[in-house]
Amino acid sequence: MAAHFADAGATFIRDKYFFLRYNTYLVSREKAEGESSARRLPFTFREVEMPKLKTHRGAAKRFKVTGTGKIKRGHGYKSHLLTSKPSKRTRKLRTSALVSESDHDGIKKLLPYM
Repeated sequence: MAAHFADAGATFIRDKYFFLRYNTYLVSREKAEGESSARRLPFTFREVEMPKLKTHRGAAKRFKVTGTGKIKRGHGYKSHLLTSKPSKRTRKLRTSALVSESDHDGIKKLLPYM
């Protein structure tokens, strides 16, 4: 099978899962001048990178990275029932806070390109 991947002029593909296993896609190619078409495929293989990882969009909106690599987050408890909370508390809830080191690994999984 590896010979089929390396040889753009392979005469056949063994099975339908070939492209999934070798992570390739087809690119059509022109026949070279004087080339025999008897043993050539009308396409060539091109290798691609592995699939991209998806960013968790909810986490992307909630966390930012500081210049030193720490993860910043906002405070909770400031969306409603604010009349019963002291002004000092609501002012402190406006500021951002840092995520604890123990939570960094989980957030890095949600945000792979952070």
